[in-house]
Amino acid sequence: MSSSPEKKRKLDMNDVVDGDGQSSSRAPLEKSAVWFEDGNIILVSEGKGFKVYRGPLDAEVVDGCLAVHMPDSSQDLECFLSAICDSTSKLLNPDSTLTFDEVSTLLRLGTKYQVERLCKEAVRRLEQCFPKKLENLVTGGTRTDLVDLDGTKYFSAQSMSMSLRFLDCKKVVDLARFYGLNQLLPAAFLACTHMKEKDLLRWQPHNGTDDLLRCFKGKLALRNEARRKLRAVVLTLFQTMYKYLRLDTSASSTQASGSGANQVQIVRGGVWFEDGSVVLIAQGKGFKVYKGILAHNSEIFRDMFNIPQPEEPETLDGCPVVHMQDDVSDLECFLSALCHNTSRLLDHSAVLTFAEVAALLRMGSKYEVGRIRGEAVRRLNQCFPGKLSDYSTARTRSNLLNNVLESNYFSSTSVSLQFSNCREAIDLARAHGLDDLLPAAFHAFMQAADTGILTWKPFGGIEDALRVLKGRDVLERVARRNLNVIAATVAGEDCEKKVDCSRARNDVWEEKRAETWTKLREYFDLPPAPATSAENGESSANG
Repeated sequence: MSSSPEKKRKLDMNDVVDGDGQSSSRAPLEKSAVWFEDGNIILVSEGKGFKVYRGPLDAEVVDGCLAVHMPDSSQDLECFLSAICDSTSKLLNPDSTLTFDEVSTLLRLGTKYQVERLCKEAVRRLEQCFPKKLENLVTGGTRTDLVDLDGTKYFSAQSMSMSLRFLDCKKVVDLARFYGLNQLLPAAFLACTHMKEKDLLRWQPHNGTDDLLRCFKGKLALRNEARRKLRAVVLTLFQTMYKYLRLDTSASSTQASGSGANQVQIVRGGVWFEDGSVVLIAQGKGFKVYKGILAHNSEIFRDMFNIPQPEEPETLDGCPVVHMQDDVSDLECFLSALCHNTSRLLDHSAVLTFAEVAALLRMGSKYEVGRIRGEAVRRLNQCFPGKLSDYSTARTRSNLLNNVLESNYFSSTSVSLQFSNCREAIDLARAHGLDDLLPAAFHAFMQAADTGILTWKPFGGIEDALRVLKGRDVLERVARRNLNVIAATVAGEDCEKKVDCSRARNDVWEEKRAETWTKLREYFDLPPAPATSAENGESSANG
């Protein structure tokens, strides 16, 4: 074979490499640890050569040695070839302890090149670490006290065939998903629940975000299950008492609708005008109100009342009856705001519960009553403003210390809001197109307890739950970085006097708070705000 004048030409499928690792057409090739002098084929990966035997690879025999460029990494290929060609290799010795990367390589390349014995060996070792039977998991071969530290090994190297760390467990889930090893998943997910939250959040599962959420929900479920087991007797007693003490109040303050066999029993609601002209019924509760007021404020009701009625319509207390599909609490709140001129629900100085504000938003939107929807949006914007200056005034609590679901998030706003309501605010914003509320609402809800986050079923899908967890992880790192900046400022030249030091510290703190606020959408992976909203937020931060 003649030499080519081009010194840097790549070695192709027709090149022959001699025993010294040199081609007739290129510079010396780097030898790998797998290099048999009497080999008859050279595999090349990432500039590294592996001289082995054609026979074990089941390749076609030709004169000389054929150099084949492999798509695999040199590290993977070296591990694979060592297992195939070296009879003394530790990789197939059942008594040796392999790293997780070595076992992963055997499975991946064994499957890719259809070497069954390598696949079986990898699966055997994985099944030993993640068995289907409990007795195999809790024997001396495993550690039952799973310490939550990244650097610690999940299984003790002295008694297991694989050296495995916590950080490897999420990779095992990905391997199991990709290669259909479903028998590994329960024990692998159990192992992942012992990982640190920050390590889980950096995982990008092969099966999508569903597996990440499974870990968080499984962790919470296991914790709750342990508590349930400890309190089984007490809970059983409580449930029995609850069953027998449950009261049925449906018979109180009832009134008949219709006559004869079609008579309907209802409960009078809180909105009942004796001279009303229509009775709205929801979930067995009736509200006698004025048809004219409903039609004047809502085109939906106006069209509803214009629908031709049957010859013998259902009546109650001399008025036609309309059966509503709305939640009874929402309907009562809506009718109270609409029909009572003195209703506290439209009084700007009154403090409403979050449930009342949510009802006004839902019903005001559904029945297109602009002033009721507008009042709900006004109150929500006060709790979850777009401007930092609105968020940090005396109307809100800037030092959010009460990290429990039962505590009020704001101390003096027009909505009595708890941490548990923040996730409902996110759902309302998603459902009713109130995108401006999302950054502050996500920021608020991330301070809730893990239980509230992991039991949430978001209107916008599980991605919103992951946004809360990932955003919290990012903001914790941002806070630490900001504190380091403040510490460096305090130690700087501008801090010779105490008053100067305090002023410099406060200036940096306010600057970093404003910077963090403007990046909330980025931290929670939310789409950019409309141009007008972004400009308002920027001017507020700079002000």
